[in-house]
Amino acid sequence: MYPFLPEGGVLPQDAALAAFPAEARWLGTVRSFASSALGRWPLPDETRDAAVIVLGEFAANAVVHGRSELYVLMTLSDGYVTLAVRDGGESRPTADETLLADDEHGRGLLMVDGLAERWEAVSTPLGWRCTARLRAPGTG
Repeated sequence: MYPFLPEGGVLPQDAALAAFPAEARWLGTVRSFASSALGRWPLPDETRDAAVIVLGEFAANAVVHGRSELYVLMTLSDGYVTLAVRDGGESRPTADETLLADDEHGRGLLMVDGLAERWEAVSTPLGWRCTARLRAPGTG
């Protein structure tokens, strides 16, 4: 059911995993889940806020380009928060630096670029997986 489970099906202790319908009306719930789960970890407020924004942008792209479900995985390890969203979409997410001032779409991944230490979008047999890594000072 969950395409993120590591071999053996066991998540690390500091992990949160959930599945949501890939529908716009669920985006607030995805962000609330992220905020709640990240709130259990000893993260600076800035890191938690940035992580919720990044995860929200990945989820919004999954809603626009994905299919029926999106999967969210967050982990805290070795001083970093890793965020991942997998969807069943076929189009590639990109950070478009040539946007016009009145463009309504495409700015989200530019924000991700500014907030994450690194991020990537990878095509898999199950769809796209967007992953970001944010430094979590004081946690590792």
